[in-house]
Amino acid sequence: MRFSSVLQHGFGYPNDEALGEHPLYSAGLEPYKFNEVVESPCVEELAKRNERAFPGSAVRILERKHWIVPFHDETLEVIGDVVEYSGVVSAKSGADAIEKHFARQSLVRDAGNASA
Repeated sequence: MRFSSVLQHGFGYPNDEALGEHPLYSAGLEPYKFNEVVESPCVEELAKRNERAFPGSAVRILERKHWIVPFHDETLEVIGDVVEYSGVVSAKSGADAIEKHFARQSLVRDAGNASA
């Protein structure tokens, strides 16, 4: 996945055993899935805080999307404008998925250079 115009991100707690303690779990947050939070309270809070310092900015922030991707050992949360999918990687953790993705990207670049 590639995220664009990221306003905020986090990677870490909770893991799958503690996902039930996430504030959005009761709203339908699912483990091992790519979740998009509609009308995110996190985005609303960021817009409210930013509006105090930069009047008129809330409208733009409220357009941002909030994604949550819970893995086995950690959870990825991103608030941004766009997400692009670059393929599916079978992995046991977010860190493993990132490593496999970049290894695959390196192979693609190497193959492209070999044909030049």
